[in-house]
Amino acid sequence: YTTTLTLALTINDNGIPEDFDYIASKLLESNSSINTVQLVPNGIIKYIYPLKGNEAALNQNLFTNPNVRKEALKTIANKKMYFAGPLVLKQGGIGIVGRLPVYKKNKFWGFSAVVIKFEDLLKISKVNLIDTNKYYFQFSKINPNTQKEEFFLPLRVKFNEDKQISKIIPDGNWKLYISSKKQENHYSILFLPSIL
Repeated sequence: YTTTLTLALTINDNGIPEDFDYIASKLLESNSSINTVQLVPNGIIKYIYPLKGNEAALNQNLFTNPNVRKEALKTIANKKMYFAGPLVLKQGGIGIVGRLPVYKKNKFWGFSAVVIKFEDLLKISKVNLIDTNKYYFQFSKINPNTQKEEFFLPLRVKFNEDKQISKIIPDGNWKLYISSKKQENHYSILFLPSIL
């Protein structure tokens, strides 16, 4: 949130970012969980840091790309930051894109955005510390285009509703599940809130 807000503050009154590369480099230095930052005037990715390795995303129009259009429009409608994805990134890999709608003189300017690679998000969340002998963990989302629930971690078993708890994260419409492998073990009730 702080990174996208700071990036938005680089945009001058004429709608042009000032010192984008310098400020973006400092923001990435101070937040190792973020892989890339972007400014997206009128829904078109025009500013990316670092550019190297992310060239494929440059000039992508979010409003004409059917894979990201709905979530981009939802961000504008809600007038607050929204985390899209996980989605296949143009530059390769799977990622989460946090977009903050930016307004200049009460008119929509575009987005300030951060990209977090999905595997990095899993490392940061410490999901790998869950005792897999006792619990299954899963991460899902309703695909905004197909309206079907998609699971993003290997699905080892079908979750038993009696042995699972879940939590919805509204800023991305994600759903986190944790399920006990043993019927008598109810520690998962305490475990999921501690992960969150």
